Amino acid sequence: MNALRLKLLCLAVLGLMSGCATTVSLNESERASLKSNAAPIQTLLYTSLGSNGLMITTPKTAMAVGGAGFLAIKNGKEWSEGNGISHPMTVVRDRMVSNLKRDLGVYSFKHLADTIDAGNDAPEKLKTRFGNGLLMDFTGVYQVIYYLGDMSHYHMYYNARARLVRLDDSKVMWQGNCRLDVEDPNNRPTIDDLQANKAARLKEWLNRGAAECSNQLTSQFFGRST
Repeated sequence: MNALRLKLLCLAVLGLMSGCATTVSLNESERASLKSNAAPIQTLLYTSLGSNGLMITTPKTAMAVGGAGFLAIKNGKEWSEGNGISHPMTVVRDRMVSNLKRDLGVYSFKHLADTIDAGNDAPEKLKTRFGNGLLMDFTGVYQVIYYLGDMSHYHMYYNARARLVRLDDSKVMWQGNCRLDVEDPNNRPTIDDLQANKAARLKEWLNRGAAECSNQLTSQFFGRST
């Protein structure tokens, strides 16, 4: 598979699972109004095609005709289940909530226990399912993929989206996105390195990505330059 085709494949799958990189900004009065919100802000995590968003793309799966993205999702699901990898957006959600409590003074949140498929993320569908009030949702794609110039070593594309939805009128009040490349350029791991010790290196990558992503999303929420 040539470099352009692989890049287009990655972008297509990322777009499918994490949505377009649309941004919606809050103004100061809207942020201030959150403090007087009587009910807790509900938080929601998504799955996509039965996966928590982790994708493992190897040269072999990338050569598959028409099914490379689905094989990468399948591999990611197997890795997650086999190595105890929890939903990566849990960390982003928890850090984001902590940041909002600290910087905005909004303290009431309710984490919804169940995840739903990202295909049901339309605000109108969310209103039907969860009623009125405010909902903050999180979805992401974390693609472990080989370097195009070094097919035996790997890095990770970390992509996520967060939104604040007013369910009463199905309005997306705020939407932010983060995209980053997580890697160890001086110690590039092989696929076996990433799986070693219950995928310890991969878990560290996911935590590193979550920390940077939550910082980016917080900055976008408050309209700060990054």
